[in-house]
Amino acid sequence: MRHLRVSAILCLATLSHAALLGRRGGGGGGRAVLLAAEEPPAQDEPTTQLASAIRDGIQQQTLDALKSRGESITIMVVGDAGVGKTSLLANLLHQSLEQDEGVQGPTTKVTEKTLKFDLDGVPFSARLIDSPGYSDSLDYNRGFKLVTDHIDRTLRRTLKNERRARRADRAERDAHRAVDVVLYFFSPHRCKVADMAFLKRLQGRVSIVPVLAKADTMTPEELSDFRREVAAALDSSHVATAHQPVAVICSAAGAEPRGRAYPWGVALSEDGEHSELPQLRRFLLIDGLLALKRASDAHYEAYRRKALRRYGWGALLKAVLGPLQLGLVSMAAPTPRRWARGKLAVVTAAWRDLQSRRVASLGGAAPSRKRALIQGSSRKPRK
Repeated sequence: MRHLRVSAILCLATLSHAALLGRRGGGGGGRAVLLAAEEPPAQDEPTTQLASAIRDGIQQQTLDALKSRGESITIMVVGDAGVGKTSLLANLLHQSLEQDEGVQGPTTKVTEKTLKFDLDGVPFSARLIDSPGYSDSLDYNRGFKLVTDHIDRTLRRTLKNERRARRADRAERDAHRAVDVVLYFFSPHRCKVADMAFLKRLQGRVSIVPVLAKADTMTPEELSDFRREVAAALDSSHVATAHQPVAVICSAAGAEPRGRAYPWGVALSEDGEHSELPQLRRFLLIDGLLALKRASDAHYEAYRRKALRRYGWGALLKAVLGPLQLGLVSMAAPTPRRWARGKLAVVTAAWRDLQSRRVASLGGAAPSRKRALIQGSSRKPRK
């Protein structure tokens, strides 16, 4: 009976609350009143037309600005030697990347090539940066430093241009833009400690996409195991990536069909069942382009803050002002005057201390000679 009584009281309380909401809402049920309050107010036809016109205007102006300035991406390939870094750059945009005349064999230095396209009136440029394999050098650190120095150099050029009184035009700024993404190549079946050490140096400088090279040399089971091994190594080393590892097959220049020919058939580089090259291309150039550009801007801002803290305002004024203006600012500022007076006081105190030490050492080493000199100077000269 007690449970029935409690249930009846709860039911009556619920009905009373619903009736109260109904009276406040003009006789409707409480649930209907709550739903009506959550619905957005209806817009009349002129307001809807104005909103549509504003949206169309913004879209048209954005498209006009895009046609005027264009878009670009900078891609750098990094990894061990002989894994197909140059071939991937050629396959990525279906372009032949010819080496200098008389140069054959592996890449021995950092090289750049810029490809320009016209996408229905929108200019697009892709700067492709090839790097030598780090195992070509006896010292792995030397190969690592070659790549990180190049990335830092592009960031330094961007900062130097920004700090000028008259900055370069947009075309020149885009030509020296920072690296947007690094495609890091893993050799088949080999996830080495050197790879993780290299990736840790790249972390924070640029976005990273792991590439499992020469996927046609592994069976599907081996490729699946190797993918899990690389993902686990990246996670344990705390290396953040912009995309999950992709397995690619690259074809030789001019090969038809595109892929690698074997006695049993052809491993097609443009077939999604054989290679993930189409997915990588779509991520870099379509789906993930703007995200990579935003990440590149964030990396540059982090470098800029670090550089300004390291060099201070003195270097900033030196880069912005000329010699005459910098001299006038230095003379007028109270801090440089205090600094100069402090330095002068330190030098004067050091000089006085040196003189006192010399006198003390002279007096302690040869006192008889000092007295002889004094007595000789006091004697009267003979007539």
